[in-house]
Amino acid sequence: MRGSVAAAKPFGMLLTDQLQILNFRFQMTDHSKLLPKLLEKMFPVVEDRALVVDIMGRYGHEGFHREAERVKMAILKLAGKSPERIRYYTLMACRDYRDVLSAAEYPNQVGKYFLKEKDPARYGEIVERDKKQYQDWYLGVLWNGEMSRDS
Repeated sequence: MRGSVAAAKPFGMLLTDQLQILNFRFQMTDHSKLLPKLLEKMFPVVEDRALVVDIMGRYGHEGFHREAERVKMAILKLAGKSPERIRYYTLMACRDYRDVLSAAEYPNQVGKYFLKEKDPARYGEIVERDKKQYQDWYLGVLWNGEMSRDS
């Protein structure tokens, strides 16, 4: 029986691990659980991860710094593995976190809000494309460490 589970392991993952990750597809709101997993995958070297956590730790201390884990995930999506880019997007988030969230989570919707009333079907497609792009990014990182930055 164990052999059949091993045969069903894409990327060498256990089936239960796959199901847990797929569950994030439907529960994207639990950023507090997803962020540490992304950090571990993107920065497997403890020292590198500590540096990134330290840099991103600058966000979240002010009253107007909202949704720290969500914003930090957005920073990682935009910056990839570059500490310089992580610093840049962290400083951007400290000024206005909405800039980081919109660039990471809603890249195709920015500037197209007029479509919501003018062409709701097209706007709906854009919204779904943004959701899929974001999910593809974090699932790619979790499953195989790849970080697609397709827009």
